[in-house]
Amino acid sequence: MSTVMAQTGCRISEALGLEWRDLGLHGDATTLRIERQWYRGKLKAPKTEAGARTVDLPAGLARRLWDLGGDATGPIFHTRTGARLSDRNLARVLEAAAERASVPGVTHHSFRHTHGSILLDEGWTVAEVAERLGHADPAITARVYSHRMRDRRRELSFLDELGNGWATRQPETAANHGLAPEAESAD
Repeated sequence: MSTVMAQTGCRISEALGLEWRDLGLHGDATTLRIERQWYRGKLKAPKTEAGARTVDLPAGLARRLWDLGGDATGPIFHTRTGARLSDRNLARVLEAAAERASVPGVTHHSFRHTHGSILLDEGWTVAEVAERLGHADPAITARVYSHRMRDRRRELSFLDELGNGWATRQPETAANHGLAPEAESAD
């Protein structure tokens, strides 16, 4: 489950709502439709209208899912008896694993946040990441991931290609264009 969350950016409730029928093909890409969430024992619609989305899967994850249950029915993540898993039980398991690995503060949401951060690091736009994560407004994505954009160190050598012409020209000001306010007389 953590792999699906880390490679799609879906929320824990969305991952628990996935069913085998949500796995599909769109052209050459394998996709996963996120149309429902399983939260506190209830199956319901996603948090927002934008939360209902179809995401492309990386080839490796697609192969694993097809191999595991491409022709199966029912929930993708379930107990031995076929019932959907509990987010609370999964949170306890993850917390214990994080403690054993000495990685404090890891939650299921960490997988989603890491996914969004990686996409931004790879050059995806805020709008593209917002769509993939199911954010209703890209401004939410920009606020949540602003640290990723702020931390970037950009290569600036391309500016050298502009040459010295820009540096030696007279600066453009309002006065150069006759737009400066009239000077007041001193008398």
